Amino acid sequence: LTIYSNWRGLARSLLKTLPAALAAVGFFYVHVTYLSPETSVTGASSGARLSYLTTQFTVLLHYLGNFLLPLNLSADPDFVITATFLDQKKILGLFVILALLAAAAVFSRKRETLPVSYGIIWFFVALAPTSSIIPMGQVANSHRTFFPFVGLSLAAGWSVVLLLARYRAVLLQSPARKGLLVPALVAVFMLHAYGVYQRNEVWNSAESLWCDVTVKSPNNGRGLMNYGLSQMEKGRYEVAHDYFLRAVKLMPSWPYVHINLGILRNAMGFAEEAEGHFRNALRYGSGNPEPYYYYARWLKDRGEYDRAADLAERGLMLSPGHAGLAAMTRDLPAAVEAREDPVAYHEKTARAEPTAENYLALSLAYYRAGRYEDCIRACRKALAVRPDYAGAFNNICAAHNQLQQWDQAVDACKRALAISPDFPLARNNLDWALAERKN
Repeated sequence: LTIYSNWRGLARSLLKTLPAALAAVGFFYVHVTYLSPETSVTGASSGARLSYLTTQFTVLLHYLGNFLLPLNLSADPDFVITATFLDQKKILGLFVILALLAAAAVFSRKRETLPVSYGIIWFFVALAPTSSIIPMGQVANSHRTFFPFVGLSLAAGWSVVLLLARYRAVLLQSPARKGLLVPALVAVFMLHAYGVYQRNEVWNSAESLWCDVTVKSPNNGRGLMNYGLSQMEKGRYEVAHDYFLRAVKLMPSWPYVHINLGILRNAMGFAEEAEGHFRNALRYGSGNPEPYYYYARWLKDRGEYDRAADLAERGLMLSPGHAGLAAMTRDLPAAVEAREDPVAYHEKTARAEPTAENYLALSLAYYRAGRYEDCIRACRKALAVRPDYAGAFNNICAAHNQLQQWDQAVDACKRALAISPDFPLARNNLDWALAERKN
């Protein structure tokens, strides 16, 4: 009778949540069928979904191991999808899943053990979006367990409470056991606190986080590339290049690693090699707007505006809401205008937006046109907006050098260096002015 009553209550609960469940299934169907391109991971075949699902049996063992003893935490564990089911870890993972579900069913029969059952079910339900039949780009990820582990913590914590209640008399009848109970609990909390501190050290920066991934998962192309990015940001180009090459060997068809190799090789002065990587990114990611954007940006910086515009338009056809591509299509006509008559373009820009940066750009256009007096006047206007603008003082110095007005040049460059001591252009212009003044 009790079981029958519970089933009736469950049926009522399911009936109440049925509209929300149907809406969720409907949204998922529309997303996969109409909103996801064929190249996306979400639009994978049924075979890929099954392989992803069975691989999650192994991933679940990894998650549970980290819950019991978190010694193998990684921001991006080194798991790959495998098609075969006849794998020891997959079979063991499936057995563990069935055992936990059976335990949840058994514990649901008694009111005192119901929280244990609830916690186990919580774990599986919260993990299902990333560990079921919807393939994700990353097969496993430690942060996906944050919410599911709330359920396991509830189940484990309540189990400990029940065990302590059951063996309370045994624990308290001996003074030695009673005295060890509190220190044992304190030790557990201190170990957890130490683990949290150590993990925060790893997650303190992108560099330390991805370095940890490369150590624990040396065959993870994403981890290698992301660590390379952290090195590129610090100007360690050779180190970044080494990690990018290691990543591209593991993931030769991943467009993002080719994009970053293109950006890096261009920064290192290898323009032809950089374009080859941008072409590869476009080749492997023709359905992704990012290769179009970064390739077009590179072409724009080189002054190849027609090719850049063509790529930007093709990218916008794939992703009309892409902010970078949309901005590029707006800016390209202005770039063409600036190339054809830079002085007129920057004069118009400075009139429309009289900022210090626009006046400085105008001064540079005057300088390149040989209009050195106008260059100085434009810099004075920039300084009226921003009195501590080292770039404006440097341009004044350079213009006075061209006019062979060495004293004024020395004064302007000294003021630029007083504001920005590590300003190589101002230092070079000052050396030129001082050398000529001696003569």
